[in-house]
Amino acid sequence: GHALVSKLKRVAPAAPGMHHLPGGGDGYAAMLSLAATMDITPDQAHALARDLADRFTAEAEPLFRRLGLAGGTSGERFRRLAQRPDQALADDDTGRAAAVAAMNAHLTALRPLLPAVFGRMTRAPITIRALTTAELAAGRQGFRQDPGFGADRPGGYVVDLSRMAERPRFALPTMTDHETLPGHLIQAAWADEAGLHPFRARFQSGAVLEGWSTYAQTLVVEMGVYDDDPAARLGYC
Repeated sequence: GHALVSKLKRVAPAAPGMHHLPGGGDGYAAMLSLAATMDITPDQAHALARDLADRFTAEAEPLFRRLGLAGGTSGERFRRLAQRPDQALADDDTGRAAAVAAMNAHLTALRPLLPAVFGRMTRAPITIRALTTAELAAGRQGFRQDPGFGADRPGGYVVDLSRMAERPRFALPTMTDHETLPGHLIQAAWADEAGLHPFRARFQSGAVLEGWSTYAQTLVVEMGVYDDDPAARLGYC
């Protein structure tokens, strides 16, 4: 793999993107529609992304004010929030253990609330742990262990905590929602119960997978879980 990347780097043009290649614009548009599972042009996708960015910026503003973070761009205020003593976690085993404990505690508190909104939920035990030193050394990234729908096959999320500066406390709850329940792991449990054809189970659409988990974490916000926790609500933004 490294040899192929090195070879391609030697012949790759300096300009980024596909537009400078013959048929590159059309090729990019076709791949975008395929990935999005809908007919959408690059310009439409860009406009949609800008609209969403504006919406989240507007949602974040009153939350920043509640936390006493006035002045500066949203990015600057997120960085200041992440550096607060109540949000920053130490980049050591103690900090990583605290992050895992916070994520498991959030999942434990959230699970009893989910059936009222999502209907049938997996009964499988779900646990979160950090990548081990050996897994990190082997180049592993965060991954999920898909549960069954019943209680017989546990599931879990193995989180990459190698860069703790990128994992402040306020970002952990929504990450838990997205990666476990009601996000990807309920997807996996439903797929297990449905008995998907192996081709469908192996080659699922990224837009569908990530679209569901993003939608699911949005519903957690709409359930009011973060109404009294502006920092965690910013983690959703």
